[in-house]
Amino acid sequence: MKLSSGWKKFWTSIILFLVIFPLIIGTISYFQIRQEDTLIRVADYTMKEMDFSFGTWGKGIMMAGLIDAYNITKDQKYLAFVKYWIDQSIFTQTKDGVFSHGETTVGDSSAIGISVLYFYKITNDIFYLDGAKRNMEYLLNKPPKTAEGGISHRMSNLELWIDTLYMVSPFLAELGIITSNNSLIDKAIEQVFIHEKYLRDENTHLYSHIWTWNGVNDDPNLWSRGIGWMTSTIVDLLDIIPKSHPNYTDLVKLLQNIIPAISSRQDPSGLWHTIINDTSTPLETSCTELFAYSIALAVNKSWIEDNGNKSVAIKAFNAVLNKVNDVGIVRGVSGGTGYNSYNAPIYTRAISWGQGLFMKTYKLFKILGW
Repeated sequence: MKLSSGWKKFWTSIILFLVIFPLIIGTISYFQIRQEDTLIRVADYTMKEMDFSFGTWGKGIMMAGLIDAYNITKDQKYLAFVKYWIDQSIFTQTKDGVFSHGETTVGDSSAIGISVLYFYKITNDIFYLDGAKRNMEYLLNKPPKTAEGGISHRMSNLELWIDTLYMVSPFLAELGIITSNNSLIDKAIEQVFIHEKYLRDENTHLYSHIWTWNGVNDDPNLWSRGIGWMTSTIVDLLDIIPKSHPNYTDLVKLLQNIIPAISSRQDPSGLWHTIINDTSTPLETSCTELFAYSIALAVNKSWIEDNGNKSVAIKAFNAVLNKVNDVGIVRGVSGGTGYNSYNAPIYTRAISWGQGLFMKTYKLFKILGW
């Protein structure tokens, strides 16, 4: 029987579909497996090679990242490892409530707090809740504060650092949710608006790094990682607090002002420069992790319109993936950055916050399927 040309086209299409479709699915599966292998390399390197015996904020970000790796892979070794170091951070809490032997800066040890609360939620062990409450009491009662209640970065001098927000606000908000303490949730959100008031750059809708009460060490530079601390704090808060909170829409409006100014300054590589408006400064990975995370979550939750932002986030995430080497080191992360120290080296070795933020960002993109 001779087939008509129409039937020939039909069967040709079917055959092509049967041949090509498995190749497409196989290619997608290959890249998904390859990406998860990257996560495992980063998590394993972080667990085996990084030092968890000292420090606070970098360690806290790594521990939160390893919890994210556990939640993707379900590999118990990550959870057991973090539990050991969380327990040690509480055992070595100072009498004032500072985690892990104490810290010269006020809020840095609170980066550990979000993981402390994670273990309370999965174990219901009061050991973790009591440790979190002691740290909360320290944050609210010991440090110097601005007239509005902004928590100082240092005990010795009244200074607002944009870094403090990321370490403090999500922790306080999560503790407020767990304990049904609306006042604590309010205080967490207030920190954002107080820091926003003092650090906002009117010309760019972005934020400087440091404000000091006497102006001696003010730092007006638009530091990309610091701006990433701000955006990540906002999206994490929006993910924690109820939509009915009176400041919910105000936080959304902040994002809507900030994100376009960030997206428009992305380098063709997918990364951002250390100082976001100075292309002579090095491209840097950890700020890119924070921006990829913030923008992706904001688009997904419809806090901001897409307007190309999804593509910006995906390009950023791919740029970060390309920074991971064969042993699991996230390269291109700048060192600790204090007052006007933006010549901090861009490292090829592993840096705690770069490792931890990679795992956090990877988890989100895995969940979104982007």
